[in-house]
Amino acid sequence: MPIYTRTMPENLKESVAHFESLIVDIEKEMDGASVPKGDSTRWQIASTSLYLATEHARAICILVQRHNNEAAGLHLRALFEVYIRLVYMLSKADNSRLLAVLYADAISYERYTKDAKKVNLDAYEFAPSEVQDHLTQLNATVEVHIKDTKQQEKEYRKQLKSIDHAEFLNDKNKLKSGDSISQQLSIRYMCKCLQNVNGQNLLDEYASIYSNLSMYVHTSTVYLAKMVHKQPNGSIRIGTVSHEENEEASIRNIATAHHYLAGLMLQCLREKGLSQTELDDRLKALEDGKSKYDEFLTI
Repeated sequence: MPIYTRTMPENLKESVAHFESLIVDIEKEMDGASVPKGDSTRWQIASTSLYLATEHARAICILVQRHNNEAAGLHLRALFEVYIRLVYMLSKADNSRLLAVLYADAISYERYTKDAKKVNLDAYEFAPSEVQDHLTQLNATVEVHIKDTKQQEKEYRKQLKSIDHAEFLNDKNKLKSGDSISQQLSIRYMCKCLQNVNGQNLLDEYASIYSNLSMYVHTSTVYLAKMVHKQPNGSIRIGTVSHEENEEASIRNIATAHHYLAGLMLQCLREKGLSQTELDDRLKALEDGKSKYDEFLTI
Protein backbone atom coordinates (compact mmCIF):
# COMPACT_ATOMS: atom_id res chain seq x y z
CA MET A 1 0.00 0.00 0.00
CA PRO A 2 1.24 3.54 -0.65
CA ILE A 3 2.13 5.93 2.10
CA TYR A 4 0.63 9.37 1.64
CA THR A 5 2.63 12.44 2.55
CA ARG A 6 1.13 15.90 2.49
CA THR A 7 3.42 18.55 1.01
CA MET A 8 2.56 22.20 1.60
CA PRO A 9 3.55 24.36 -1.40
CA GLU A 10 5.08 27.74 -0.60
CA ASN A 11 2.36 29.91 -2.14
CA LEU A 12 -1.17 29.70 -3.50
CA LYS A 13 -0.17 30.05 -7.15
CA GLU A 14 2.20 27.10 -6.84
CA SER A 15 -0.33 24.99 -4.95
CA VAL A 16 -3.06 25.59 -7.57
CA ALA A 17 -0.69 24.74 -10.44
CA HIS A 18 0.38 21.65 -8.52
CA PHE A 19 -3.23 20.53 -8.05
CA GLU A 20 -4.33 21.33 -11.60
CA SER A 21 -1.51 19.16 -12.97
CA LEU A 22 -2.97 16.19 -11.10
CA ILE A 23 -6.47 16.92 -12.44
CA VAL A 24 -5.10 17.03 -16.00
CA ASP A 25 -3.25 13.73 -15.40
CA ILE A 26 -6.51 12.14 -14.21
CA GLU A 27 -8.51 13.43 -17.18
CA LYS A 28 -5.89 12.01 -19.56
CA GLU A 29 -6.00 8.70 -17.71
CA MET A 30 -9.80 8.55 -17.89
CA ASP A 31 -10.10 9.64 -21.54
CA GLY A 32 -10.87 6.54 -23.63
CA ALA A 33 -10.20 4.15 -20.75
CA SER A 34 -11.05 0.54 -21.56
CA VAL A 35 -13.29 -1.52 -19.29
CA PRO A 36 -11.45 -4.40 -17.55
CA LYS A 37 -12.49 -7.93 -18.51
CA GLY A 38 -14.88 -9.88 -16.28
CA ASP A 39 -16.93 -8.27 -13.53
CA SER A 40 -16.14 -4.56 -13.85
CA THR A 41 -18.38 -3.34 -11.00
CA ARG A 42 -15.51 -2.36 -8.74
CA TRP A 43 -13.72 -0.52 -11.56
CA GLN A 44 -16.92 1.28 -12.61
CA ILE A 45 -17.54 2.44 -9.04
CA ALA A 46 -13.91 3.57 -8.74
CA SER A 47 -13.80 5.41 -12.08
CA THR A 48 -17.13 7.20 -11.63
CA SER A 49 -16.10 8.18 -8.08
CA LEU A 50 -12.87 9.59 -9.50
CA TYR A 51 -14.80 11.54 -12.14
CA LEU A 52 -17.07 13.04 -9.48
CA ALA A 53 -14.02 13.89 -7.36
CA THR A 54 -12.42 15.81 -10.23
CA GLU A 55 -15.59 17.92 -10.52
CA HIS A 56 -15.23 18.91 -6.86
CA ALA A 57 -11.50 19.46 -7.41
CA ARG A 58 -12.16 21.91 -10.26
CA ALA A 59 -14.55 23.87 -8.06
CA ILE A 60 -12.01 23.98 -5.22
CA CYS A 61 -9.36 25.39 -7.59
CA ILE A 62 -11.65 28.24 -8.64
CA LEU A 63 -12.89 29.07 -5.14
CA VAL A 64 -9.55 29.10 -3.32
CA GLN A 65 -8.11 31.52 -5.87
CA ARG A 66 -10.89 33.88 -4.79
CA HIS A 67 -10.02 33.11 -1.14
CA ASN A 68 -13.57 31.80 -0.76
CA ASN A 69 -12.52 29.02 1.58
CA GLU A 70 -15.92 28.47 3.19
CA ALA A 71 -17.43 27.53 -0.17
CA ALA A 72 -14.29 25.56 -1.11
CA GLY A 73 -14.75 23.68 2.17
CA LEU A 74 -18.12 22.40 0.99
CA HIS A 75 -16.44 20.74 -1.98
CA LEU A 76 -13.53 19.53 0.16
CA ARG A 77 -16.01 17.85 2.49
CA ALA A 78 -17.75 16.24 -0.50
CA LEU A 79 -14.39 15.09 -1.91
CA PHE A 80 -13.49 13.54 1.44
CA GLU A 81 -16.84 11.68 1.43
CA VAL A 82 -16.21 10.33 -2.08
CA TYR A 83 -12.79 9.10 -0.95
CA ILE A 84 -14.00 7.44 2.26
CA ARG A 85 -16.96 5.73 0.59
CA LEU A 86 -14.77 4.34 -2.19
CA VAL A 87 -12.01 3.09 0.10
CA TYR A 88 -14.62 1.49 2.37
CA MET A 89 -16.52 -0.16 -0.50
CA LEU A 90 -13.36 -1.68 -1.98
CA SER A 91 -11.76 -2.65 1.34
CA LYS A 92 -13.05 -6.25 1.31
CA ALA A 93 -11.99 -8.68 -1.42
CA ASP A 94 -15.27 -10.59 -1.09
CA ASN A 95 -17.22 -7.40 -1.98
CA SER A 96 -19.36 -7.62 1.17
CA ARG A 97 -18.96 -3.93 1.92
CA LEU A 98 -19.51 -2.96 -1.70
CA LEU A 99 -22.74 -4.97 -1.82
CA ALA A 100 -23.91 -3.47 1.48
CA VAL A 101 -23.45 0.07 0.14
CA LEU A 102 -25.13 -0.80 -3.18
CA TYR A 103 -28.05 -2.30 -1.25
CA ALA A 104 -28.35 0.69 1.12
CA ASP A 105 -28.10 3.18 -1.74
CA ALA A 106 -30.84 1.36 -3.67
CA ILE A 107 -33.09 1.59 -0.60
CA SER A 108 -32.40 5.32 -0.32
CA TYR A 109 -33.04 5.85 -4.03
CA GLU A 110 -36.36 4.01 -3.86
CA ARG A 111 -37.41 6.28 -0.98
CA TYR A 112 -36.38 9.34 -2.99
CA THR A 113 -38.29 8.28 -6.11
CA LYS A 114 -41.42 7.55 -4.06
CA ASP A 115 -41.19 11.02 -2.51
CA ALA A 116 -40.77 12.54 -5.98
CA LYS A 117 -43.83 10.67 -7.20
CA LYS A 118 -45.88 11.94 -4.24
CA VAL A 119 -44.83 15.54 -4.97
CA ASN A 120 -45.86 15.13 -8.60
CA LEU A 121 -49.24 13.69 -7.61
CA ASP A 122 -49.85 16.53 -5.12
CA ALA A 123 -49.06 19.07 -7.84
CA TYR A 124 -51.20 17.33 -10.48
CA GLU A 125 -54.57 18.42 -9.11
CA PHE A 126 -53.86 22.15 -9.38
CA ALA A 127 -51.65 22.11 -12.49
CA PRO A 128 -52.68 23.30 -16.01
CA SER A 129 -53.55 20.52 -18.46
CA GLU A 130 -50.22 20.73 -20.33
CA VAL A 131 -48.34 20.41 -17.03
CA GLN A 132 -50.57 17.50 -16.01
CA ASP A 133 -49.54 15.68 -19.20
CA HIS A 134 -45.90 16.23 -18.33
CA LEU A 135 -46.41 15.02 -14.75
CA THR A 136 -48.17 11.90 -16.02
CA GLN A 137 -45.20 11.08 -18.26
CA LEU A 138 -42.78 11.88 -15.46
CA ASN A 139 -44.54 9.60 -13.00
CA ALA A 140 -44.56 6.79 -15.56
CA THR A 141 -40.77 7.09 -15.71
CA VAL A 142 -40.57 7.21 -11.91
CA GLU A 143 -42.62 4.00 -11.68
CA VAL A 144 -40.09 2.25 -13.92
CA HIS A 145 -37.26 3.49 -11.70
CA ILE A 146 -39.03 2.22 -8.58
CA LYS A 147 -39.64 -1.20 -10.15
CA ASP A 148 -36.03 -1.52 -11.34
CA THR A 149 -34.67 -0.36 -7.98
CA LYS A 150 -36.74 -2.90 -6.06
CA GLN A 151 -35.35 -5.63 -8.30
CA GLN A 152 -31.83 -4.40 -7.63
CA GLU A 153 -32.48 -4.41 -3.87
CA LYS A 154 -33.55 -8.07 -4.01
CA GLU A 155 -30.48 -9.03 -5.99
CA TYR A 156 -28.04 -7.15 -3.76
CA ARG A 157 -29.61 -8.61 -0.60
CA LYS A 158 -29.45 -12.11 -2.08
CA GLN A 159 -25.77 -11.70 -2.97
CA LEU A 160 -24.93 -10.20 0.42
CA LYS A 161 -26.58 -13.11 2.25
CA SER A 162 -24.53 -15.58 0.20
CA ILE A 163 -21.18 -14.27 1.54
CA ASP A 164 -19.73 -13.28 4.91
CA HIS A 165 -22.03 -10.48 6.13
CA ALA A 166 -21.24 -10.60 9.87
CA GLU A 167 -20.71 -6.82 9.85
CA PHE A 168 -24.39 -6.32 9.03
CA LEU A 169 -26.15 -8.73 11.40
CA ASN A 170 -28.88 -7.61 13.81
CA ASP A 171 -29.37 -8.70 17.43
CA LYS A 172 -31.07 -11.89 16.24
CA ASN A 173 -28.04 -12.79 14.14
CA LYS A 174 -29.89 -12.12 10.89
CA LEU A 175 -29.08 -9.73 8.08
CA LYS A 176 -30.32 -6.24 8.93
CA SER A 177 -33.03 -4.55 6.92
CA GLY A 178 -32.01 -2.19 4.14
CA ASP A 179 -33.01 0.85 6.21
CA SER A 180 -30.92 -0.34 9.16
CA ILE A 181 -27.87 -0.94 6.97
CA SER A 182 -28.36 2.48 5.40
CA GLN A 183 -28.35 4.10 8.87
CA GLN A 184 -25.31 2.07 9.87
CA LEU A 185 -23.22 3.18 6.89
CA SER A 186 -22.46 6.74 7.96
CA ILE A 187 -19.18 8.37 6.96
CA ARG A 188 -18.06 8.26 10.60
CA TYR A 189 -18.82 4.53 10.74
CA MET A 190 -16.78 3.93 7.59
CA CYS A 191 -13.85 5.92 9.01
CA LYS A 192 -14.05 3.90 12.23
CA CYS A 193 -14.03 0.62 10.29
CA LEU A 194 -11.07 1.67 8.19
CA GLN A 195 -9.21 3.16 11.21
CA ASN A 196 -5.84 3.88 9.68
CA VAL A 197 -5.34 3.89 5.92
CA ASN A 198 -1.93 4.70 4.45
CA GLY A 199 -0.76 6.26 7.70
CA GLN A 200 -3.89 8.36 8.21
CA ASN A 201 -6.02 8.31 11.33
CA LEU A 202 -9.34 8.62 9.53
CA LEU A 203 -11.35 9.47 12.62
CA ASP A 204 -9.09 12.48 13.15
CA GLU A 205 -9.53 13.35 9.47
CA TYR A 206 -13.29 12.97 9.88
CA ALA A 207 -13.34 15.36 12.84
CA SER A 208 -11.17 18.01 11.20
CA ILE A 209 -12.74 17.90 7.73
CA TYR A 210 -16.17 16.31 7.60
CA SER A 211 -17.57 17.03 11.05
CA ASN A 212 -16.09 20.52 11.38
CA LEU A 213 -17.32 21.61 7.95
CA SER A 214 -20.79 20.23 8.73
CA MET A 215 -21.38 23.39 10.77
CA TYR A 216 -20.92 25.42 7.62
CA VAL A 217 -22.85 23.02 5.38
CA HIS A 218 -25.86 23.08 7.71
CA THR A 219 -25.51 26.82 8.54
CA SER A 220 -25.01 26.31 12.27
CA THR A 221 -25.87 29.49 14.21
CA VAL A 222 -22.73 28.92 16.28
CA TYR A 223 -20.66 28.99 13.11
CA LEU A 224 -22.52 32.04 11.77
CA ALA A 225 -21.83 33.95 15.00
CA LYS A 226 -18.11 33.31 14.61
CA MET A 227 -18.20 35.00 11.20
CA VAL A 228 -18.98 38.44 12.69
CA HIS A 229 -15.89 40.44 13.79
CA LYS A 230 -15.96 43.91 15.32
CA GLN A 231 -13.08 46.05 14.02
CA PRO A 232 -11.09 48.59 16.10
CA ASN A 233 -12.77 51.45 14.21
CA GLY A 234 -16.19 50.14 15.23
CA SER A 235 -17.09 48.65 11.85
CA ILE A 236 -18.11 45.04 11.36
CA ARG A 237 -16.27 42.53 9.19
CA ILE A 238 -18.08 39.38 8.12
CA GLY A 239 -15.93 36.36 7.36
CA THR A 240 -14.03 33.59 9.09
CA VAL A 241 -10.38 34.63 8.86
CA SER A 242 -8.16 37.56 7.95
CA HIS A 243 -6.55 37.92 4.50
CA GLU A 244 -3.24 36.46 5.69
CA GLU A 245 -4.97 33.52 7.34
CA ASN A 246 -7.12 33.09 4.24
CA GLU A 247 -4.03 32.65 2.07
CA GLU A 248 -2.80 29.90 4.38
CA ALA A 249 -6.27 28.31 4.49
CA SER A 250 -6.43 28.31 0.69
CA ILE A 251 -3.10 26.50 0.42
CA ARG A 252 -4.15 24.03 3.12
CA ASN A 253 -7.46 23.30 1.33
CA ILE A 254 -5.65 22.68 -1.96
CA ALA A 255 -3.02 20.42 -0.35
CA THR A 256 -5.70 18.40 1.46
CA ALA A 257 -7.85 18.05 -1.66
CA HIS A 258 -4.79 17.00 -3.66
CA HIS A 259 -4.06 14.34 -1.06
CA TYR A 260 -7.49 12.70 -1.39
CA LEU A 261 -7.76 13.09 -5.16
CA ALA A 262 -4.41 11.33 -5.58
CA GLY A 263 -5.67 8.53 -3.34
CA LEU A 264 -8.80 8.14 -5.48
CA MET A 265 -6.73 7.95 -8.65
CA LEU A 266 -4.57 5.25 -7.10
CA GLN A 267 -7.67 3.21 -6.15
CA CYS A 268 -8.97 3.51 -9.71
CA LEU A 269 -5.68 2.38 -11.23
CA ARG A 270 -5.64 -0.66 -8.96
CA GLU A 271 -9.17 -1.63 -9.97
CA LYS A 272 -8.16 -1.27 -13.59
CA GLY A 273 -5.88 -4.22 -12.90
CA LEU A 274 -2.46 -2.58 -12.84
CA SER A 275 0.23 -4.58 -11.11
CA GLN A 276 2.55 -2.92 -8.64
CA THR A 277 5.25 -2.69 -11.32
CA GLU A 278 2.82 -1.13 -13.80
CA LEU A 279 1.62 1.26 -11.12
CA ASP A 280 5.21 2.32 -10.40
CA ASP A 281 5.80 2.87 -14.13
CA ARG A 282 2.63 4.95 -14.41
CA LEU A 283 3.64 7.14 -11.49
CA LYS A 284 7.10 7.59 -13.01
CA ALA A 285 5.50 8.64 -16.30
CA LEU A 286 3.46 11.22 -14.44
CA GLU A 287 6.64 12.48 -12.80
CA ASP A 288 8.41 12.71 -16.17
CA GLY A 289 5.41 14.66 -17.45
CA LYS A 290 6.18 17.43 -14.92
CA SER A 291 3.43 16.26 -12.55
CA LYS A 292 4.13 16.53 -8.83
CA TYR A 293 1.72 13.67 -8.16
CA ASP A 294 4.61 11.59 -6.79
CA GLU A 295 5.22 14.11 -4.01
CA PHE A 296 1.92 13.06 -2.47
CA LEU A 297 2.36 9.33 -2.99
CA THR A 298 5.32 7.22 -1.96
CA ILE A 299 4.95 3.66 -3.19
